[in-house]
Amino acid sequence: MIAVEKPEALEAVDAALDAIFATDQQTELQRARNYYGSIPPPTKAYPFSRYRAWAVCSALDTLFHEKCAYCESSYRAVDSRDVEHFRPKGGVSESPLHPGYWWLAARWSNLLPSCPPCNQRRRQLTYDPGMALEEFERLRLIEPDALSGKANSFPVRSSNWIAQENGDISLEDPLLINPCERDPRNHLVWVFDWDREEVLWEAEDVIASVKPRLVAGNDDPYAKASIAIYGLNRGGLIRERMACVKLMQLALAGVADIMMDLVESPPGPQHDRLIARLQRSRDRFQTAFTASDRPYAGMARAFEVEFEADLRRSLGA
Repeated sequence: MIAVEKPEALEAVDAALDAIFATDQQTELQRARNYYGSIPPPTKAYPFSRYRAWAVCSALDTLFHEKCAYCESSYRAVDSRDVEHFRPKGGVSESPLHPGYWWLAARWSNLLPSCPPCNQRRRQLTYDPGMALEEFERLRLIEPDALSGKANSFPVRSSNWIAQENGDISLEDPLLINPCERDPRNHLVWVFDWDREEVLWEAEDVIASVKPRLVAGNDDPYAKASIAIYGLNRGGLIRERMACVKLMQLALAGVADIMMDLVESPPGPQHDRLIARLQRSRDRFQTAFTASDRPYAGMARAFEVEFEADLRRSLGA
């Protein structure tokens, strides 16, 4: 997960879609307002559809580079993206009497693109940081019993959910990380497990997972909730990250070789050429892996930092 700045100018999408989806001179929000104001109160959620409009999907795809806002998996190839409501529109799992934030069902500020596993509640294998690869592979063969996926989950600190349209949602403190509102780097830490007898760029198996930062000796509550509910250490993600790490290892092995040559190279033209090669190699790595449009860019940025630290250790720096 990486921070994404959501331009407020795209709030204009809301107004445009209000006009497109207006029927009987009423916008979808006005129809929903009448629906939820009926007596007796409805027992089913209003069938919203405007949030799935092409203009909304296109704007989200462009802003997030066709990646899940939570796990950064690319959905470009499979074209499987959910338009996710950060504040759920049809109910709140942690507050059964909450009607859902129906008045935000099509607000640009409340919409995010999500892959189905992050958004839909389902049984998924969860990897625990530090788990041996052999145990992880064994558990993959067993049907998981743990559930993850956001669905209607929306925990807030102090349990002070706003349940009415005229309420002030700024009074809420959501425990889930919205990458457009919270910088995930302030809450999540990447962990890379490998055989420390090997250098990182040559290690046989490197497992990348996320864990909460420590705050006053305790796990960061926003990270803890987000990892569990979004399923940020689910089995499929772990395997995809391992494949990405393999590619990064190949790319950074060349960087390590150049650095080792630099250590032994005296000042002069050859030294300067090595520095230029090093810069080109680093630029290519960042373009291929750490740029915002790349899948798992947050992991790649942390991996680059881990690589630099391990390279310094191997050089005795």
